[in-house]
Amino acid sequence: MVNLARSLLVAFGVLAVAACTPSPGNTPTTAAVESTTSAPTTLPSLPTSPEADDFDAYVEIAFRTLVARSPQSVTDLGLSSEYDVRNDQLDDLSDAYLEGTEEIRVEILNLLDLFDPDNLSRDQNATLQAFRWHLQQQSALHAFRLHDWPVHFLVTSYNQGVIGLFTEIHPISNRNDADDHLARFDALDVQVEQVIENLRSSVDLGVVPPRYVVDATIGQLESDLAGGVPENTAIFRAFESRIGALGLNAANVADYVAGAKTTIEHSFFPAWRSLIEYLELIRDQAATSAIGLSRRPDGEGIRGRHVRSRLGRPIPRRGNRQRASSLAHDSVADRVPRRLSLDLV
Repeated sequence: MVNLARSLLVAFGVLAVAACTPSPGNTPTTAAVESTTSAPTTLPSLPTSPEADDFDAYVEIAFRTLVARSPQSVTDLGLSSEYDVRNDQLDDLSDAYLEGTEEIRVEILNLLDLFDPDNLSRDQNATLQAFRWHLQQQSALHAFRLHDWPVHFLVTSYNQGVIGLFTEIHPISNRNDADDHLARFDALDVQVEQVIENLRSSVDLGVVPPRYVVDATIGQLESDLAGGVPENTAIFRAFESRIGALGLNAANVADYVAGAKTTIEHSFFPAWRSLIEYLELIRDQAATSAIGLSRRPDGEGIRGRHVRSRLGRPIPRRGNRQRASSLAHDSVADRVPRRLSLDLV
């Protein structure tokens, strides 16, 4: 399987963010939000009893299908050349698209169950277990997607991820890369609309960050705007520097720099101001100083799911403890004070 072992190890962390989906019955309405990507939506069919010879090809295609639904993951993993795609699109974060990703994930799991482990090699069984475990964790976590608050002031936030994508991750080694950078950047306002729709649905569920998080995030977003001067933004400075290193003639460099300035004015600034306006709108609802999962709907359930996904084994429910010989995982989980783990997970 070409690059599969490497890709599985690296991409699990990427897809954990990119492939989460809304909880059923509490989905945001995004009918007016455009799609930012087109990706495979079908998987190859398998015989009722597939052989080991079918396994490698199927897992490669299944993995590729999932990764390709997240153009930002393709870029982050450096797979655009291998997948023969451009780095010119952002992830589609709309409810309908993410639900489609979850349906594909479930379909992959069902097809993986057709393979008899006894007929697979040791390496194939290791791949089967790793891939299945990852998919199961993501399918289980998708119900809690709206309990997260991705717009905040830390480096793990959605907004800081956008800055990192356009200043560091997106490659600019030739003119095609530069064109893709501007095309992708131009779609940012659409993606931010999708993010705001998801935030609205989170608020409807009672998921609101503490006020100090809202205030600090507003300050971070305003700092990103650099006083409304495109040339002072981190994204512009990085783009200008990287374009200058390509060895293009002065006229071409000037065209690209002008394009970046226009895109920042027409896409980045409006998108970030929309985020600021929404955070200011919900600021009064963020009156509590408490933080953590203990303040969120079904915080216990989220804690259990997150700890399970990290430790790789189920968390036993109260009154249903396993035998002492199988409690290695439990002892780790039990050492984490319940309230502390609720607030830190």
